[in-house]
Amino acid sequence: MSRLSQVFLSDSQWVRRLSSRVQPVEFGLEWACGRGALTRQLLEKFDYLLGMELEQKFCLELAEKFSKHKFGIIRADILKYPLPGRNDTYPLISNLPYHLTGPLLIKILRNSSKLKCFRGLLQKEVARRVTARPGDRNYGSLALLFDLCGKVEGVYDLPAGAFTPPPKVQSTWIEFFPGEPVDDFESMRVLTRRLFRYPRKTLLNNLVEDKEMKKKWRKWLVKKEIDTRIRPNNLTPDLFREVYIKWKEK
Repeated sequence: MSRLSQVFLSDSQWVRRLSSRVQPVEFGLEWACGRGALTRQLLEKFDYLLGMELEQKFCLELAEKFSKHKFGIIRADILKYPLPGRNDTYPLISNLPYHLTGPLLIKILRNSSKLKCFRGLLQKEVARRVTARPGDRNYGSLALLFDLCGKVEGVYDLPAGAFTPPPKVQSTWIEFFPGEPVDDFESMRVLTRRLFRYPRKTLLNNLVEDKEMKKKWRKWLVKKEIDTRIRPNNLTPDLFREVYIKWKEK
């Protein structure tokens, strides 16, 4: 994992402000601990905090810095290493590496049944896409998947000066709270990607290309009183579920 896209939260006021959003529980997980600025504050929230970090030197520093009775560190690629399986759900906190944000967000959604919540930092532009609502120009397949899996919101925009080294972009602290487990996340992801592949096209044109199948879908949309000219960015979670159920019948 390259560190070129990883910047470290270093402003003490922002560290305290963000950690104040975290509720005390028995167990918590932190991805990409880095130098441990946020880790130190999280240890006051959890009876035990498990950290995952790829850089060996940071792992060694963190193991020396914090009590092994309160903190454990695993050297791991967070994209590949599985989330812990526990009897109870738990919070995940992370300053996500920029170059891995997309795949990591999908991993969070894929494992949402294990999580009490996800709180973390990501690039502001990505956060806008995650937290967009139907009708917004930034609303896409990622925002829809988050809506299907729970509730997400952007809480704080952080200036570049809160990080070391200062990035050329702003970051946003988002909070995601999983809802009821979705039916077959992978199939839903396939369909959302298909429906949003050409954002300027209608939902119908993205859904099917075959003329005969398009006629059948058009007839179904009319029967359901759904505008056949609707575009992907106006697709609500409830409407998607209707389309998904029909699509699964193929």
